[in-house]
Amino acid sequence: MRTKTSLTTWGVAIAVAGWLITAPGCQDDIRRGRDELQAGRWDAAAAIFAGYTESADPTRAEAVLVGLMRARLGQHRLDAVKALVDRYAARFPEGARRDEVARVRAAAGL
Repeated sequence: MRTKTSLTTWGVAIAVAGWLITAPGCQDDIRRGRDELQAGRWDAAAAIFAGYTESADPTRAEAVLVGLMRARLGQHRLDAVKALVDRYAARFPEGARRDEVARVRAAAGL
């Protein structure tokens, strides 16, 4: 299930999508990361997502990369956003979250 909530960063509305995560070991962490994003707690969200970016589960890895991009955007770390966008494109060229990544890129002015 997908939900959308609007956050405003630099005056740009960004849709934060819900997460489809199936691995029970990290599901609570990923939800907590999403909640931190929605609350604008960028550092806390980044810390959570950073721990899962190398996941062997492609669904999880894709979701946390996008979450980490959003956290870095909220931190105004445009260099990190660009690096994550590039990393996403290399790992998921046909990824399910391409549209979300495009919105993050646009919000970052990349």
